[in-house]
Amino acid sequence: MGLSGKPWHLALDRTNWKFGRCHINILMLGIVHEKVCIPLFWSLRDKAGNSNAPERTALLERMIKTFPDQPISSLSGDREFIGEKWMGWLHERGIPFVLRLKENMHVWNESHVPVKLSLHAIRLEKRQSRIMKGIWYLGRDQEMVTTPVKISMMRLKTGEMLIVAARQAPPEHSSRQTLLHLARAFPGYFDA
Repeated sequence: MGLSGKPWHLALDRTNWKFGRCHINILMLGIVHEKVCIPLFWSLRDKAGNSNAPERTALLERMIKTFPDQPISSLSGDREFIGEKWMGWLHERGIPFVLRLKENMHVWNESHVPVKLSLHAIRLEKRQSRIMKGIWYLGRDQEMVTTPVKISMMRLKTGEMLIVAARQAPPEHSSRQTLLHLARAFPGYFDA
């Protein structure tokens, strides 16, 4: 399949649906290869709703235990997969990540007080992108320094914002390339 000996691009996702009265909620980790994601590990969750940091770390630790020498090029995830404990855990282990952020999240850096991400994107027209210069921190409290990230954003053709936080992005991809790659992952949003 062409995955042997190469760093893996991983994706984390969760899906849930109802089958009669039974709630099915699956947290899944997979390898992104060409245009598909191949499931590697998953956990059936006995509760409804989002996953938490311990559930995510347990899944990734299973992958690392099974493939101890496998280099990880990046880990991507949607807006559910944010949080300081989780991002700090990834950062401590040197796992590069690209995670989608919510517009109402607050960010700050040494030159700015905490403001919502939507304010940084207010002038973006459809299909325009912006890479915020420097290192940024998530949260409202400047006394509580969090995992440093780079932030890129794009207004999709639908008007929806795609905002991502990246830590140690793979050297072969610029922030803009990463943003465009993620935008194309949303079919119909990025048609020329």
